[in-house]
Amino acid sequence: MPASLRRLHALRCLHRLVPEGLLEPHVQPIVDLHTGEIAALEVLLRVRGGAGLPDLPPEHWIALAEEEGCIESIGLAMFRAGCELLAQPALRRCPIGVNVNLSVLQLRSPQLLDQLRGLAEASAVDCAAICLELTESHQLGDDPELLQRLDRLAACGFNLALDDFGTGYASLAVLRSFPFSHVKVDRSFVADLPHSSRSRALCQVMLQMGEACGLTVTAEGVETAEQLALLQAMGFSRLQGYLFGRPSPAADVELLLTAPLAL
Repeated sequence: MPASLRRLHALRCLHRLVPEGLLEPHVQPIVDLHTGEIAALEVLLRVRGGAGLPDLPPEHWIALAEEEGCIESIGLAMFRAGCELLAQPALRRCPIGVNVNLSVLQLRSPQLLDQLRGLAEASAVDCAAICLELTESHQLGDDPELLQRLDRLAACGFNLALDDFGTGYASLAVLRSFPFSHVKVDRSFVADLPHSSRSRALCQVMLQMGEACGLTVTAEGVETAEQLALLQAMGFSRLQGYLFGRPSPAADVELLLTAPLAL
């Protein structure tokens, strides 16, 4: 199917995803090298197979949802999945947090805070166990309204993470102005580590800068033992990537938590 027709088909299917339950929550571990255990689980939504929907990467579905103005319902479905995950006995027994992606476009909704807080209360989970990840792909800028909403989310106990750090708009200004407690170094820097001295220097600087600001720093996209060794030598302790586990169905979370980590 030509790309243009596939996109048109995807647009027609987009509004079916949430009402028809075509999104399936998956999780990927974020590991702590100091403890050798899983520190958090990132919630990722995948389109269920066999539903006659286009086979598109998840990021394409998200981009289309942002373009079409239906990212709010998908984002809330992702957050609800995170709350339901935290409410499971397997996670109630473990001090593990859950990371959920939040679009900057969602952040512009005046109802967002009440929606998120209501979903957390409905599942009887602590807001402090949830980290909301915002990508740098949309400009945060100096928008006082966005800053106010992030401040309110932080005041409710939510942790806030700047995702894809190093690739977006005005990273340093964003760190200075917004109440982030975590940053996630973009996978593009990690992929280049073995053969780029510049990427190694930048990763080292991002770690030092983040820690100097009191932030928890995670390196994303760790796929090889060589990347792991280089990041360990730099002092990174929180890592995420296929080396530690690919996204797996949230229904299998208990198996994930009991399986040995590849450290």
